[in-house]
Amino acid sequence: MTVHIETCDWSRPGVDPYTGSLAEALWSYEHIGIMARYRLWMRMRNGRGADDLCEITKTGIASRRFKYISGPNDMFFGKNKSCSFVSRAKWPDGHVEPSRVWFEGRYGVGISDICGNPWWCEREYVPGRDDAKCIDGDACTVPDGSTAGLLVPAALAWVIARRMTGRKDGVK
Repeated sequence: MTVHIETCDWSRPGVDPYTGSLAEALWSYEHIGIMARYRLWMRMRNGRGADDLCEITKTGIASRRFKYISGPNDMFFGKNKSCSFVSRAKWPDGHVEPSRVWFEGRYGVGISDICGNPWWCEREYVPGRDDAKCIDGDACTVPDGSTAGLLVPAALAWVIARRMTGRKDGVK
């Protein structure tokens, strides 16, 4: 079971690398739609190319490709620990930590290169500019405005949870 901490000091990157599973980390990011989390997991675990190579800085995330609104958020450390806010206040000015980020719509999941710590972020998102079909990954409606297409992702949630977590009951 993961211990969630509000604020962590990340003054020494690489000291407490993440040793849990990618599925555990992704599953905890419940604000990202379940189908989007599944697609992210499939791309990340199969080693498909990241959508962005960025740098975590003392004050945010620097990228040539995207404008990040938030992040890194809910970073995982060590065996079973995640932190809502990761303080980098003790970093010297100019210090950066390279990371790779995979996106589904406006949300992304990054992996810090130095320690493999997963985290989520949000970027400015312009519908149609990116490959994602929906802003939230799986909360789409069919053209007539009905929600008929939402039952399939809901029905698959249990199967996806079971596959990602490796548990027969599909519960985290």
